Amino acid sequence: PFLIIGVLQVVARFEFRWRFLMTPILASLAALSFRHAGTFATEEALWRQAGRVNPGSAIPHYNLGTVFDKQKRYDLALPEYDLALAKDAGHARAWFNRGTALAHLSRSPEAIESFRKSMALDPRNSIAFYYMSRLHEELGQPAAAAEDLRAGISANPSDAGLLPQLCRVLKTNGLPLGFGELCPN
Repeated sequence: PFLIIGVLQVVARFEFRWRFLMTPILASLAALSFRHAGTFATEEALWRQAGRVNPGSAIPHYNLGTVFDKQKRYDLALPEYDLALAKDAGHARAWFNRGTALAHLSRSPEAIESFRKSMALDPRNSIAFYYMSRLHEELGQPAAAAEDLRAGISANPSDAGLLPQLCRVLKTNGLPLGFGELCPN
């Protein structure tokens, strides 16, 4: 409504003979502006349009995947991450987010593989080591879970969150501690 009022106010300023010519032109521009504004009404619409405009870029697909992640629509996020990775296989965050989507879809072995690829590209992402260890625990593979956490500690010695998790996995599963005084009794 405000757009139409604005167009009418502009048209009213023209001399009468020009109003006849300018009214359809300005009305068409107003309609196009209104339609264009609707293109970006949602974050999903924005990234879909960005993908159409720049089909060779991984970014719109990655961002669309994160939109679906926030909505807990992991079945829709996964193909977007796959498209992003098809365009940029070195996108560590896309591998990581793909892993979390797969984990939410109960596809643990595939999630673990995605986390491995993410960690190979960005070994400082200690959360990937943690998530992978949790998936190994869920699959009944505590030794693999402990190894994930050891690798995470080696790659991120200043990360204070991985050591307590490693100690928990080792103690809970009766595995040799190997960290001596670092794991309290």
